[in-house]
Amino acid sequence: EISQNKDELITKLKIDLKKRGILLKDAQNCIDTLQKENNNRLMVKHLKNQIEDLECEKAAMIRARKNSEIEFEEYRHQEENFTKKNKILEEKYRLASKENSSLSSQILENEEELQEIMKKYKNSVSSISTDQ
Repeated sequence: EISQNKDELITKLKIDLKKRGILLKDAQNCIDTLQKENNNRLMVKHLKNQIEDLECEKAAMIRARKNSEIEFEEYRHQEENFTKKNKILEEKYRLASKENSSLSSQILENEEELQEIMKKYKNSVSSISTDQ
């Protein structure tokens, strides 16, 4: 009977050992699954942080782009103003040059006329002197 009890006990212990082995494997599988889920959660959290960082970076780049566009528009507007002012100055220069040329021609004509008048005057004075 003791031998039979030992055999039964050994059989029960073997069955119990198999059950515990199965439970241990199942527990290990659960632990592995939880670790994978935890790793996945960490990965998801990390990816969310990366997404947030990229969104912030994108917003900063959009602001920088808008600022650059505004700055470009200001420069374009300044360039237009400079072009208009340059055209106005060129027109003033052209008119001043034309007037200068006209006045120079008039001065030359006046000098020639003055020389002719002086010749006539000298001739008249000379002629009056000779008549006296």
